Amino acid sequence: TMRLSPQPPVYTRRAIVDDQLPTGESIPAGQDILISIYNLHRSPDVWGPTSNDFNPLRFGPLDEPPPNETNTDYRYVPFSGGPRKCPGDSFAMMEAMVVLAVLVRSIDFELIDIDKIRMTSGATIHTADGLNARVSMRQQ
Repeated sequence: TMRLSPQPPVYTRRAIVDDQLPTGESIPAGQDILISIYNLHRSPDVWGPTSNDFNPLRFGPLDEPPPNETNTDYRYVPFSGGPRKCPGDSFAMMEAMVVLAVLVRSIDFELIDIDKIRMTSGATIHTADGLNARVSMRQQ
């Protein structure tokens, strides 16, 4: 999910020295650069013809280390990478796993009108009209 809906979908960086992209284009010092993580994470050139498919095993068996910028050669960067990487990335992942484990242990979720879900973006990617679900306690 973080590959297909990264938060935020675009990063802004400023070149501190003159640089050159692998494609040969020059970037002068002081230039602002927009990096579209959304497009990178959905690029068929990077992820192949199934780039828009949700596939949890895309990164290998679930008992292997979770994907990050270094073990994916910077193809997967939901928290950015390098010296400007999100300092709370490990906490965010651990928090998400704990919350999800607690919820799915005792609650069933059923999406309603899954084909009508529309996404929109701004500073984050989110549903345009909310996410309707039927929620019920699991039977013990």
